[in-house]
Amino acid sequence: MTPVFLDIEASSLSGWPIEIGLSRLGPIGIDTWSCLIQPRPGWSEADWDPRSAEIHGIARERLHTAPAAEIVTKAVEARLGAHVLSDCPEFDGKWLAMLLRRPVQLLHFDDAVSDTFGAEALGRAQDLLATLPHPHRAGPDAEAMAQVWLELVQGR
Repeated sequence: MTPVFLDIEASSLSGWPIEIGLSRLGPIGIDTWSCLIQPRPGWSEADWDPRSAEIHGIARERLHTAPAAEIVTKAVEARLGAHVLSDCPEFDGKWLAMLLRRPVQLLHFDDAVSDTFGAEALGRAQDLLATLPHPHRAGPDAEAMAQVWLELVQGR
C-alpha cells in the first residue's frame, strides 16, 4: 500500500473546505502539496465561522485570491491514490466529497497503522504524532502523518 495522507481545513465543522493538504512518501522523502480554495458560488457565507478561522489562522479575505475550487479539484484528482488516509475521515471525507463533487473512500490513519504495522504500532504512532507540530494547516498536518508513517516503515 502506498498511502496518500490528507488533511482539510474548513470554514466551520458544518461548512466547506478552504485548504487541502496531501502528502506521500517519495523516493527522496516526503512530498507535500497544499492549496487554499476559493469557495464555489453555492457555498454559503453563513457557514463561515470566525472561531474556525482563529484555529487555522486563515482569514476569509485570503480566499478571494485563492485558486478556484475547480482548479483545486483537478490538482487533487491528479494527486489522489487508491489509499487515502485521514486522521478524521468523517469530516475530511465530507469536505473532500464537496470539493470533488463525488464521494471518496478515506481510511482512518489509526486503522491503517494497525492493519499495516500491527496493533502494537498504534501507540507508537500516536506518541510520534503527538510530538510533531500541528498548526491546523492542511499541508503540515498531512505531512505529520506521513512523517509518522515513514518512521514506522524505517522501524525507528
